[in-house]
Amino acid sequence: MEPDSIDFPSLVSPLPDYELETRLTLTEQDYLASDLRVRIGNSHVNGGIEIHREGPGYRFGLDFNSPFLETDDLVHWAEEFRNAHQVLGGDKTADDVRQDVNAGLLELINQYLDEFTGQNSVEIKAEVEELRSSGALLGKAELGLQASDSEFTLDPMTIALPGGAVTAFYSSKAVEDHWLYSLHLDIEKLEYGGLLKLFDPDSTASGEIFLDVDLSSHAADYPLLLNNLHGYADLALFPDNIEAKFLDLWASNLILALLPKTGESGKQLNCMVARFEVENGVMNAKSAFLDSTEVIVRAKGEIDLANRQLDMLVSPQAKTEKFLSMSTPLAVTGPFDDFQVGIAPGGFVTTLIRWYYGLIYVPWKWITGERFPPDGIATCYNAMGWELPAH
Repeated sequence: MEPDSIDFPSLVSPLPDYELETRLTLTEQDYLASDLRVRIGNSHVNGGIEIHREGPGYRFGLDFNSPFLETDDLVHWAEEFRNAHQVLGGDKTADDVRQDVNAGLLELINQYLDEFTGQNSVEIKAEVEELRSSGALLGKAELGLQASDSEFTLDPMTIALPGGAVTAFYSSKAVEDHWLYSLHLDIEKLEYGGLLKLFDPDSTASGEIFLDVDLSSHAADYPLLLNNLHGYADLALFPDNIEAKFLDLWASNLILALLPKTGESGKQLNCMVARFEVENGVMNAKSAFLDSTEVIVRAKGEIDLANRQLDMLVSPQAKTEKFLSMSTPLAVTGPFDDFQVGIAPGGFVTTLIRWYYGLIYVPWKWITGERFPPDGIATCYNAMGWELPAH
């Protein structure tokens, strides 16, 4: 308010983790923030924001370039945003406050996006020269986003990784009396530990993921999206460590439920691969395979996304052959949040047959020395028909 009496270089920020500097230009129709420089922790963003009045709403144009961006800084910012929101939201119900406090950054964005685009439109262009996740270099990233009340497009969304790449395209568009949805996602060798914190800030899971997804749908409203979902999804997961909160993001701890209880080491997941065909919201498992320290698990069946129901047949097998090993087929049925794991029809008969041929099979394995590899990497690659990468 009195710039002549202020020594700007000597000012000390009351929020040491945050800095913002820009030149503001205001007119009757436009608001322009040029020469924008933002720092959140160690992350830096440059660019500009242009806001133009259009009818009852506004058109927002954001153009950013970041020489360095650390996802942990965004997680920290989201946590502080949630805490501040809780303090300021005195008129909110306890359930609403709890939802905001527990939400990840992407969930927070989603909570406000629909409200924001009611009368407004937004276009975002962003480039990141050096993207890091918990200190690990992910690579160079690029993002393009357009949103309005009748269309949402994410194109492009790319991350150039040192050993792979991430490319994504998503579109939802209103056409007459329904919406068209399309998702294409290709992930090759992504270290997901830091990025996972954007969904679950308390997660400590880490590892590499490969993903190839091509899905489309049409529906009168978003809640009906899954009813008409078509396409395919291929997944390969190689965790460094895995824990329940990470698995909660995928079918309510189904993975740990499927691993036979052969001791703590039996639940050390080495890798998981799956290939699904999707039709009318039902995922049909063409190939699903889990490898743990002590057992391997093969699965087939259906995952009904629209009705949130499971109907899977699971066949475990011990890596080290033993006489009278159970290896009984299991049936996994019921809703996602309350599924049942029990003996599959004919499971006991199958077990008796395995016991019988085990009198020959087990000694043969002992003599020949044939074993599943302990880390399971080659086994998972073979299950998908992929070529094992050279080390």
